[in-house]
Amino acid sequence: MNKEQLRNDLDTTLSELYDVYASIPVEAVNTSPFPGSWTSGQLVRHLVMANGGCLEEINGPVQETTRPINTGVESIRNVFLDFSTKMTAPEFVVPPAIAYEKEEGLASLDEIRQGLLAGLDTLDLSKTCLLFELPVLGFLTRWEILHFVVYHTRRHIQQLKKMKESLEAGVESRML
Repeated sequence: MNKEQLRNDLDTTLSELYDVYASIPVEAVNTSPFPGSWTSGQLVRHLVMANGGCLEEINGPVQETTRPINTGVESIRNVFLDFSTKMTAPEFVVPPAIAYEKEEGLASLDEIRQGLLAGLDTLDLSKTCLLFELPVLGFLTRWEILHFVVYHTRRHIQQLKKMKESLEAGVESRML
């Protein structure tokens, strides 16, 4: 994958996330669509926390990379795009069970999208970031982190779409 393809994937994915969340009625943002599920507001907050952390990471301290810059990309893709596995978010990106303001979430998503795209356009993606070490994968390059954002976000877009469908079905059944 080249830089232009990564930019397109990042922009398209983050724009789709924004659009799907924007399409959820404001009154449904804090409604759990399934028993034990996060609300769509919580899911977006999780992505704001995770993707915002990735934005901090790519703009944080770095060092020269001593391996191919894309070593972890395939593993990241395989983990996040395997929809047959259920995952549990690490505690530091678990959103609190509070009421969320939809417009605030949308503004945060847009700000992070713009920041990540600016980083992709201006930073040396071959550098290894040093703010956070992932279990198993270790320290990631900026290239790998931007792929992490794409694949992690794609996974959650699928969840958000299912939430929206369930919420819409619930509204329809209450209207009958």
